[in-house]
Amino acid sequence: PAPVSGFGVPPPFVKLAPANTVFVYVTGVSVPSVAAARSQSRALNVGSLTRWMGVGRAILAECIIVGLAATGIPLVGLLGAKAFLLIAIMHALWGFGFPLYIVNSANLRQLTTPEHLLGRVTASSRFISWGAAGIGYLIGGLVAESIGLFPTMIVAGLGLLAASSWVIFSPVVSLKEIP
Repeated sequence: PAPVSGFGVPPPFVKLAPANTVFVYVTGVSVPSVAAARSQSRALNVGSLTRWMGVGRAILAECIIVGLAATGIPLVGLLGAKAFLLIAIMHALWGFGFPLYIVNSANLRQLTTPEHLLGRVTASSRFISWGAAGIGYLIGGLVAESIGLFPTMIVAGLGLLAASSWVIFSPVVSLKEIP
């Protein structure tokens, strides 16, 4: 039988026979869900990891972990049906690293901002990050239309990895604990 693209999307790098499509749906939902549940248990350990690594290094570790996972997911997808375990590992890494950033950056922002400005700083942070996400979605869609989905996903992953340079070259990386 002719190959069918997985998940109803025709990416050129994921081609599956129709018999494997059901396996993709079942595994694609259950394996990342188990990995996500495991990463949620890791989120509860953010405090001990942060004490061990230091706040700055924890934030940097998240940036690098998520950048590597985001770059690795499309690369692992080149393996086709053999990639399920590796994709689950990449998602677990992402789920493991993300709470490190969220918890530590929010704590750092809240504890270093004067109380009377905290609402404004939080609103500005959300406006910038959530607003940039919408613009990024639009740009990502336009780029994917012109160069294809796979190269766009690689560029996006490398962009996330490059974003860690903001942390590397800032004073945040040297923080052992929140002042």
